[in-house]
Amino acid sequence: MDNYSENWKHLESILTGYSTRNQNSVHYSYEDHTHAKALAIFLAHGKLATPKLDRTTVEVVLSGALRWPNTSESSEFECVDYPPLSLLEDHGLIAFYADWCTIYCQHLSNVENVDPSLFPLIRAIEHLKNIQYGYEGYVKPHFSCTKDKLNEKLAKQFGNATAEELIPELNFEDDQYKLKPGNQHFSSLISTYLWLELRVTLAPDEAFKSWILCFRVNCDWAMPVHFEYLKYEEQSEFTNQLLIYLAQDTSLRLDMHAWHKQYMNAHCFLNIILPKQTNIHTSIDSNSRRSETKEIELEKPTLKTLKNSPAYSPQHAENSTDFQFFKNNQRHIYSRYVEFFILAYYLK
Repeated sequence: MDNYSENWKHLESILTGYSTRNQNSVHYSYEDHTHAKALAIFLAHGKLATPKLDRTTVEVVLSGALRWPNTSESSEFECVDYPPLSLLEDHGLIAFYADWCTIYCQHLSNVENVDPSLFPLIRAIEHLKNIQYGYEGYVKPHFSCTKDKLNEKLAKQFGNATAEELIPELNFEDDQYKLKPGNQHFSSLISTYLWLELRVTLAPDEAFKSWILCFRVNCDWAMPVHFEYLKYEEQSEFTNQLLIYLAQDTSLRLDMHAWHKQYMNAHCFLNIILPKQTNIHTSIDSNSRRSETKEIELEKPTLKTLKNSPAYSPQHAENSTDFQFFKNNQRHIYSRYVEFFILAYYLK
């Protein structure tokens, strides 16, 4: 069979979300449907209240050409001679899964002793983390919708019910309803209603881009639609758009070595740029046992030599297919950030 793939089960899971014997069927109440429909209307007719954190935007932010919205009087990020964005990606510090910036770098403290050539790289990463998480007064990416527009859209579906009643997680400020990002606000039911609402006014490809953007901004993973709520044509349409989007996402073409570097940076980047060797000397006599630990500082990497760090040697990634590597390391993947945002369905 020319069209047969040994990975058919993984591909199927993208569309259905793996269901296991240990999972119970979800039964939604009338209130659940009402809330899901209302939140879908908010997202479909709202807008991203900040610039899109994609590759193009990150490039101009780090160059100093774009000032990210900030609500405090904190000092503005100073433009420095930062490394090219491609170098940050090559080192596994940044990726753009689903066209949205994800940063792989543990919290950095006491980095005064690193090699000076790494300072611009560290400053760039920390600045992007401040934006991504809303630190230092920077406005975290979120969706908003004007009061009049949202009330008009909701009234067509729910009559006199207010936005506060239908979507209690919204915040109201400056004549705008705003949604603070968080997985707790979302479900597959909302995912389904969002897709249907977007298709009312958008072509399939644009609807899918908006659908996945909503999840990329608000959640740590995408939630599959309920196919049983869709007509056959709607199922096929969603499936086709998902497969097209997967094929076009260049970040998904990274090899396992790139994944390994992202993982190491997320958990021990500080140890990589400030390497130490720990020696333990143990002495045992007839009466006692004593251990002495001594740390020896090793040669510090520079911006040019960082790529040669022994920590980036993915021994466990050799002789393994991509899918097998994902499957074998899923416990590590779930402890990380959202780099496998789209591929999360593979591993359920």
